[in-house]
Amino acid sequence: MQDDGSAFDDDEIFEDFAKIYRKFIRRNKDLGEFFIRETQDIVNQLCDDFEKSLNNTPF
Repeated sequence: MQDDGSAFDDDEIFEDFAKIYRKFIRRNKDLGEFFIRETQDIVNQLCDDFEKSLNNTPF
């Protein structure tokens, strides 16, 4: 089933994903500084990649 639209705008989606990212970082203390340093500036790109992976997943 394809979604033709969204009830949420891009900013809301990115903000929610950023909250999830921060919670993930807090709960996983063993990630290391390298992972955190390399990913904290690209949270929007990670969100876009996650959305693409969901769209490519057959249901």
